[in-house]
Amino acid sequence: SERISTSATGFNVKLGLTYIMPKNIRFGLAFHTPTYFTFTDDYRTNLNYQFTDSNGSQSYSSASPDGFFKYRLQTPLKLTGSLGKVFFTETVRGFFNVDVDYLNYASSKFNFTAFSDNPGEQAFEREVNRDIDDQYQSTFNFRLGGEIGFSFIRLRGGIGLYGSPYFVDSTTDFSEVYSLGFGLRAESFFFDVAWQNRSTDEGYIPYKVLDESRMQLVSKSTDLTKIIFTLGYKF
Repeated sequence: SERISTSATGFNVKLGLTYIMPKNIRFGLAFHTPTYFTFTDDYRTNLNYQFTDSNGSQSYSSASPDGFFKYRLQTPLKLTGSLGKVFFTETVRGFFNVDVDYLNYASSKFNFTAFSDNPGEQAFEREVNRDIDDQYQSTFNFRLGGEIGFSFIRLRGGIGLYGSPYFVDSTTDFSEVYSLGFGLRAESFFFDVAWQNRSTDEGYIPYKVLDESRMQLVSKSTDLTKIIFTLGYKF
């Protein structure tokens, strides 16, 4: 049995601007710096085993000392561009918006030697970061959506395409997210219900063996549906 408890603190900076052009067209840019995390792991391992031999059934138990490890992680920065249109008439109003994100997952970095000068941890840090460079890639995310309002009724919908961070996947492989929503707006009261569906296909290797031809690849398909209700009162 293995137990691990992880705590972390981190910070980043998010900057953005919006430019409103004629005919209610809006152009936006956003820059999110990498998030700089500091992690602390506390862990412990217990081993219990039993066997039977000529002396009968025997059992043994052993526990590791309490472990402690502190390290840092830098996640990718994100650039976002958006283009939107606001429209309204006497009876109908709404908006339409397109967002595009760029992220380079290969720029993620672990720092295992920020609080240690252990040569073994230095070697492992280089190995892990080299794996990140080899296995991850840059990708784009696309989001398209809009909302229409009639009197006190709101209707909205959208689709999101999220690129795979893994280098082995095609740059045209996307996880798809679909959403629909319905809302009511009164002077002080509002109610919303939203439906969202996300489907992903991915593979992973749960463990490694020396013979790479016998490496076990697991394929996983996920289909997640969420329904969200919001009820509010303004005063």
